[in-house]
Amino acid sequence: MRIKTIKNKNLLNLFIRKTEEFLKISYPIEYLERSLVRGLFNDGELVGGYVICLEGPFRVIESLPEIDSMAMAERITNAEMSLCEFTGLWLDKRVKSNFANFLFWTQIYLDIIKSKKTHMVYAYGVEKVKLGQLYSIINPEVIYKGETKIMPGMKYAEKEVIEMASINYLKYAFFHRGDFLIKKLFLPRSLCNKKGNAMIPSFLRVTKRMFAKV
Repeated sequence: MRIKTIKNKNLLNLFIRKTEEFLKISYPIEYLERSLVRGLFNDGELVGGYVICLEGPFRVIESLPEIDSMAMAERITNAEMSLCEFTGLWLDKRVKSNFANFLFWTQIYLDIIKSKKTHMVYAYGVEKVKLGQLYSIINPEVIYKGETKIMPGMKYAEKEVIEMASINYLKYAFFHRGDFLIKKLFLPRSLCNKKGNAMIPSFLRVTKRMFAKV
């Protein structure tokens, strides 16, 4: 398993096809070209990926209803926030390796905290409860919940939760909720169910030391 930065147009088009398959969104290539696009590859096959857009306009904010979008833009300016947008997250269900899981999520963590931004914005479907639980560990603020505008690459409007989180808080999320992170992100499901609670204390001590060096 390897994580690669995707810049080549052919690979970007492959990423677009994959997000359309897994997320039902066909991202405009112009958007991806101005973003950091990462892919998880297994023997040359693209099996996961995500996008971090470091400069606006941001799809999440543009998808807000007009009044909410204007209020959000004004708030960002007044608070002198610097934003990045996290989107396009997908991981093939065939990826069950704990090493691949650890590699994938650790790279996401490192990319976000090294972005030099103060906050990140993201969205997820209201029906994706487990994803919402995962994001809850970074203490996000709900910006909007409801039907959003149809953005380029979307076939229809969706009901989404749009949230904003402090990247400074994210840096220490592992210390706030390390037990949750290990269970959900780093251990395979079989170990989580059978031995997860017993393994977590020693695993947590080792991994916290690693993240403390970041």
